[in-house]
Amino acid sequence: MNECGHNLGLGALPPTAISPRIEDSQWLAIAEMTANLDESPGWLQANSRFILILAIVLLGGGAVSWYMPRAKEKSRRETWDLYNQFENALQEADNSSSMLTALIPVSGNKNAYPWALTKAAAWAAQRQDAESLQALQAKFSEVDASSAKVMVLENGKPVDMLTALAKRISGLGQLAELEPVMVEPTGPVVVFTLTASSGETYDVSYKLFSDHAPLATAHLLQKIEAGAFENGVVSPTPQAGFQLEGLAAEGDAPFQVERVWGCFHASGTLCTVLESGGDPGQQSPGKLQFLGADLYSQDGITTVIGKVVSGEDVLQTLADLDRSEDAPNKFAAEFKISAKLAE
Repeated sequence: MNECGHNLGLGALPPTAISPRIEDSQWLAIAEMTANLDESPGWLQANSRFILILAIVLLGGGAVSWYMPRAKEKSRRETWDLYNQFENALQEADNSSSMLTALIPVSGNKNAYPWALTKAAAWAAQRQDAESLQALQAKFSEVDASSAKVMVLENGKPVDMLTALAKRISGLGQLAELEPVMVEPTGPVVVFTLTASSGETYDVSYKLFSDHAPLATAHLLQKIEAGAFENGVVSPTPQAGFQLEGLAAEGDAPFQVERVWGCFHASGTLCTVLESGGDPGQQSPGKLQFLGADLYSQDGITTVIGKVVSGEDVLQTLADLDRSEDAPNKFAAEFKISAKLAE
């Protein structure tokens, strides 16, 4: 029995021999010693593992103190690397399949995976993607709800974050599956003709919501009668379709937004544009937007004037046209536009 209470049969050892701080060179020496012993014949070879364990015991907790922080740091780096790779892949995702593909590399990491799921849920909710939300709901059911180790309040009671989020995803999925039902327009049909500098022409026709947006439709019809579209400037928009400006004449004043349930900013609608720097709800007298994609975030903000009745494919064709090298917010070709009431 030595003075520290260890009955090792090796005589009394000084305290410093029991638990010194192990240095990198010592740890490497132990590993090298084991390799050498494995190649030695007889008793040494048969007891090499025991000798390694004995060496670690003699060195005390120094081996653990050397190894554990390095192992934890490596694990943290791997977790962050996986999560960053997932975020980069999610930025490139454009549908449910590519979103699920982005999740595959991180799915085996118990620390990164729950947070990747929450990021994917936010991505799907922002896109109102019912298919992705449904796929994520299944993924959440496969994960230990406590693995995120974050609690949130729900109805005044603490619950783990993943459980709360899974419930919301279920609700969002049901909402995303709801299709907004448009009211039918009752006004006249207006035909817009765009002529490119190369000679191509594009026609798209809209039936107006005269009963639901009388201010905006009256303003549009007045502009058609005045020939204001000859001065119109056509430019692309992020929502596909295109935007038109340059219709305002001297003395034109902004008019108020007209909000009607059923007149949604769906793909194929003709809408007003907010007056820049104007009061809340004021619409520009000189601009129109022709939507080639859903833009429900604008509901109640700008007025829906009409619904496309022919030429909806023209909106996507225009969205695919080349942009100017000098100004990406302009078409490479120049356009003239005209508008008239359908016969």
